Amino acid sequence: WRALVALFVLPIAALQHDGQGRAAYDPALDKVKSMLHGMIKQRLAKQAASTTHEEFCDEQVQQSQERIKELEHQLEKEKVDLEKQRAQFAEHKMNIGDLHSDIASAYRASSDLVNAHYGKAKESRNEYKFNEKQKELAARTKAKQKELARTDNDLVRRKRYLVQQEGDIRMLEKQLAAARASADSIRS
Repeated sequence: WRALVALFVLPIAALQHDGQGRAAYDPALDKVKSMLHGMIKQRLAKQAASTTHEEFCDEQVQQSQERIKELEHQLEKEKVDLEKQRAQFAEHKMNIGDLHSDIASAYRASSDLVNAHYGKAKESRNEYKFNEKQKELAARTKAKQKELARTDNDLVRRKRYLVQQEGDIRMLEKQLAAARASADSIRS
């Protein structure tokens, strides 16, 4: 602003006065006046552009902060979901162990049944009970094996999902770091 004030003072000092204390008109000053008006307009335009740039930067900083908050929220949500999936994955692994144990127990029970049956005298009633028990154990074993196969497939699917989710989290962390770096560069 000091420069603007100096620009107004200089032409006033350069004015010539007539004998009665009034400024006399000098056509040469028209060029100086137009030049001063042009400089003032240019200075005001720069100031307006500077204000607009500042406002733009403030808007960009605000958008960056909103994006950072959005990414942080999404990242937190993904991490919670990942922990939930990990817990379910561990539970499925334990279920697979239990199924293997159940199948082994069924085989042991079948073996014990066969050993006990062949150590006795054969009666038709005992033979019928033996065959029914064998069928029951075989059906139970087959059902457990099917459940084991389903659980194994589900475990593989869950593992794939876990790996994919971990990759998504890494990508979100990179996006968040880039958003923070962008916000920092806008501020400076």
